[in-house]
Amino acid sequence: MSDGYTSRLWIFHVFVILAVLFNTAYVGYQFGPQIVSIGRERFPSRDEEPSARIAKLDFLPINFTVPDDALTDPKATAFANNSRMYLVDTRRLFEVGQIIEVNVELFDGYSKRRTIGGDDVRVRLYNDDLKAYANGYVIDNGNGSYIARLIALWKGKSRIEVTLYHTREAIKAMYRMREQFVGNHMGKFKAGDVEEDIRCHPLARMLKGRELCNLTLENGGLSWYCWKPSNIKLLCHDWVEVIFRPPSHGLPLTNAEKGLLSPGGYGISIPGNIKVEVRNFSNIYMNLPECANVNSFITWNQQSPTGYFYNSVWKPLHCRGFSNLTKIQQCLKGKELVLFGDSTTRHWFETLESLLECKLVSGSWSTAKWHKPAKAFCIHDFFIHWLPHAMPFSVGPRWDTRRYLRPISAYLEEIRPNEKVIIVVHLFMHLEEYHPDVFRDRIQRIARSVRHLLQRNPHVKIFMKGAHTFLARRPDYFNSVFDSISHQAFKGLHDKVVFLKIRCKKII
Repeated sequence: MSDGYTSRLWIFHVFVILAVLFNTAYVGYQFGPQIVSIGRERFPSRDEEPSARIAKLDFLPINFTVPDDALTDPKATAFANNSRMYLVDTRRLFEVGQIIEVNVELFDGYSKRRTIGGDDVRVRLYNDDLKAYANGYVIDNGNGSYIARLIALWKGKSRIEVTLYHTREAIKAMYRMREQFVGNHMGKFKAGDVEEDIRCHPLARMLKGRELCNLTLENGGLSWYCWKPSNIKLLCHDWVEVIFRPPSHGLPLTNAEKGLLSPGGYGISIPGNIKVEVRNFSNIYMNLPECANVNSFITWNQQSPTGYFYNSVWKPLHCRGFSNLTKIQQCLKGKELVLFGDSTTRHWFETLESLLECKLVSGSWSTAKWHKPAKAFCIHDFFIHWLPHAMPFSVGPRWDTRRYLRPISAYLEEIRPNEKVIIVVHLFMHLEEYHPDVFRDRIQRIARSVRHLLQRNPHVKIFMKGAHTFLARRPDYFNSVFDSISHQAFKGLHDKVVFLKIRCKKII
């Protein structure tokens, strides 16, 4: 996804968050959890198809290990170029709101039909002239075939693209990487003029061969370990800085698996030139409710598509989430908007700082990639905060102090009962390379702190941002895994916390 589209999505989600604040209810981007109804068609939910399996959820729960051997034959996996797709309805003429269904059959490198499921297949409807793009919903039949469903969302001629994004074997390899790869975080231990750079990891079992420093307490109670310094003049409490470096050792992958996870090895379109024409019979989006009037439960139970691009503008399919600046400023008056996370929410902070006429009061940034807490005061009498999360936090290729990195859960426990606070929680990219258990531990602690916070301050507004696609050229299968963990961790809070689903927007 280009930077321009990404910036528009940041701004959209910022506005959606603020729009919710006009009401005690919540915002939704998607249809309800049971039946999606649009126009004259009926879009089945997952619950209605008990025999179907969704590819992206095949390998959950997290503790499940894919029972496949490592791939050694590069042709013994699905090949997009050998696979097929075709319309179920050969008329190729549809009306806005109708379902468009595509059958997909996968073949391997020997042109043999696949007989097992679990591949990550994606579909989109698009018209480049209209700058219109929409994701679809893919059902895994478990036998090498898939059903891709799209909603006709705009008038005119469009094309359908089906992409084999990750093969089953690539997904297995990604799981194994997270079970065996040590990671790239280093810690600097320093006392006087003596210092040593040492490898660190959130899981003690991953650091073998040397005695360990348990730095969990120094990391705010979140698991963090480093090898013990070899210099006897250095102690565990001499940990002062962190850095993120490229791996200096090989990945636990076969050559065939490396090919699947390298640029050009994934995200490959299946050949075919499916064109459809859509006629407009009515404007089915005129009566969308205000986002603030939609229950937050819906946001945790969304199916794709949650919206679509038209003329390069993101349009949610369940509500109207925008408002004017004057109302936003009035709504925020006397409140504090707190953005937790990494560079993603830091960009949100910068966008709001400019948009809402705010000024930094925490000091000027000496670098664009700022890793210390930031605070801005806005002329309409409200504050915006950005607070980075605890380790693992990738500060980049330069050493940086670790003392400003704190757990999100610790911050949440400090919010007082009478504070007027709006909270956005984001935790994803810096944990993505580790075993999902690391993310699960962090997100469960956050959910527990959210429960405590709502008990003592029931008027606080809380948004949980889901995983997003960082770069189009980066494998992103674990986005869906992390979102599934968040869904489970926040059970019992779905009617109180808004989930911002981001994954479906990787469609351009």
